[in-house]
Amino acid sequence: MFDRQKAINEYINTAIQGLNKQTCFIDSAGDNEHLCDKELEVRLTELLQPIVSYTDVILDTSTEKKFTIGIHLDAYQKFPNNYDEIEIKEAEWGKYISDWESISDKGLIILRDELELSEILPKGLLDEERISGASYEIQTAIKRTLNNLTFNTHDFTFKDKRYTIICSEILEVCSDEYVNGVLFIVHKHGIVFPTDVPEVLRIFNRVTANYVSKYNSCIVAEIISKKQKN
Repeated sequence: MFDRQKAINEYINTAIQGLNKQTCFIDSAGDNEHLCDKELEVRLTELLQPIVSYTDVILDTSTEKKFTIGIHLDAYQKFPNNYDEIEIKEAEWGKYISDWESISDKGLIILRDELELSEILPKGLLDEERISGASYEIQTAIKRTLNNLTFNTHDFTFKDKRYTIICSEILEVCSDEYVNGVLFIVHKHGIVFPTDVPEVLRIFNRVTANYVSKYNSCIVAEIISKKQKN
């Protein structure tokens, strides 16, 4: 008999191992390989492979195999388009970037889209003001989780099909009070998932928060290093 709880424990262990592998190993691998060599979307898809690949197991459904999965982040770092705009300053505690605007990003990152909902999930969805229909419903659900720091679900209709979006808060690393993002899973309406799903997703979100923090630090370190060499 299939043991769902055992499988989920293995998925969590895999994600934690992935966090350790992608941070500890790469950080010690030398100058030729870095955590932020790949885009954050790619890294998060690798890290959250258990959720991306085994969503049906986590939600305990044998009837639905197609999902749309993504993450909204309020803030993360990226490499600048123009390094000439970056100014490095030095303090007693070390070097730092004086203006973060050109290396800061935010928005939706889509990890899986088998339901083909990309047209209603633009990167800047949460900043859009004049929206309606399914996009508005999704925006409302994600904002509810961001504002209330809580798991929630919300139903919406798109092209005459009923869907449900599951939203789970991603807290800032080392914080229980500040939220930096939301993990969301969209499925066809009708799944009744187990009561442990909110806690399972929170565990994965802790791994995600730690990973994004490491990724951001890598971006900053690489920018400073490149500026010093030029």
